[in-house]
Formats: sequence, structure tokens, C-alpha cells
Amino acid sequence: VQNPKKKTIQDSTQDSVDGVLQDLRYRSIFQHIQLPAGILKILTDENDKPIDYIHLDINDAFEKYFNMPKESFLGEKVTKLFPGIENDENDWIDKFGQVAVLGTTYSYKAYSEMFSKWYSGMVYRPDPTKREVCVVFQDVSENVQSRQALLESEERYR
Repeated sequence: VQNPKKKTIQDSTQDSVDGVLQDLRYRSIFQHIQLPAGILKILTDENDKPIDYIHLDINDAFEKYFNMPKESFLGEKVTKLFPGIENDENDWIDKFGQVAVLGTTYSYKAYSEMFSKWYSGMVYRPDPTKREVCVVFQDVSENVQSRQALLESEERYR
């Protein structure tokens, strides 16, 4: 009689194949999405407070948006790539870090003084065993400016 909880070599092989196929599906989505997306490793201090993050992977849209080669991002701390980001009023490092630490999902629409742009995006933790997050965002500055101009125009004609 075989123990139903005991895995066979076939089961382990199938689990590995399933994991690879799942990784390939996610990789395909990640690479083909038209929005900038990145996988970030959150760095924390001894009190679990997020203090920085490293870019583990980015898609082609991310590379194109910042007009920098992928190699410039990979393995680099965001505070080195964008000095002063730790002082941005949106506190991206802490917000992204809280997603990694707590496992929450964070959706946002916010203005970044550093980049002088409006962003809309989402951050989530794809693997609960790791301090990593996936961030997907878009520049919505034109939409926000158009909306503001429309509101101002309506106010003038009232």
C-alpha cells in the first residue's frame, strides 16, 4: 500500500514540469505586456523597514520607457539609479516594500515630483515566500492634464 502523501519520482518530475510551464506562461505575459513592468527585490533594515530595492527583471516596455538598457537596471539599487527617490513624496520604496512584507496589493495613481509625471499602477507579491514584488505602471500625465484642462475650461464658462 502506497502512502498517498508520499511523492513518487513521477510526481516530482510532473511538479517540476508544471512549475517550468507556469514560469514560461508568466514570462510570456511579462515580456509581451505593453506596459512597463518589473520584478523588484525589496531590501529591508533590521526592523523589516523597506530601505531600497533591486531590479531583478524588467520587460522591454520598462526599458523603452526609461530609455535605458536592461543591463543598467538589473542588480542595481533604485537609490543608485535614481538618486533622491528615497525622498519622493510618494515614498515608493516603503509602499512597494510593504507589499513585499505584508503580501498586500497596492494600486495607485500618483504624481512623482522626481519625474514630473503622473503614474497609475499596481504592485503585488507573486511569491509569498520571497521579498519580491511585481510592479506594472503607466504614465498617465497626458490624461490627467487633459482632464484638468477640461475642468478649468468648464469653470470659466459657468
